Amino acid sequence: MKMRCDAARLGQKIGEEVILLGKITHLSSSGKEAVIETTDHAKIHVAFLEPIDGHPVGYVEVHGKVESKSKILCENLVEFSDDAAADFDEEPYNEMVVTMNLLGNDKWEPPGDGLFFI
Repeated sequence: MKMRCDAARLGQKIGEEVILLGKITHLSSSGKEAVIETTDHAKIHVAFLEPIDGHPVGYVEVHGKVESKSKILCENLVEFSDDAAADFDEEPYNEMVVTMNLLGNDKWEPPGDGLFFI
C-alpha cells in the first residue's frame, strides 16, 4: 500500500512507494523531469518514466518510488483541475499526512477477510 508522504519524511521512505502532493514549479524541456513544491513547501525533484505533455497547473499527485530525500521516480501523475482544488487547504492535509505516518500503514488496511462491520 502506498503511503501519503510529505517532503519532511521522504528521507525515511527511500526505496518505498509513496504519494506526494504538490505543484509543479519547473518542467524540463524534455518533459521527463520536474520540480514540485510540496504542501509542506519543499522543492522535490521528480523523474518521469515517460515525458508528460504540457505543463500541469495546480496540484498534482506524484505516485512513485522514493530515490532520495529529494527525488522521486514517478510511475503515475494525477492532475487536479483548478475547480477541484479551489478550496483546498494545505494545513489540514499536512496534519492528516503526519497522523497517517505516525500511525503507520497497518491502521489503514482492511482486516484479513476484507469485511468491515460498523
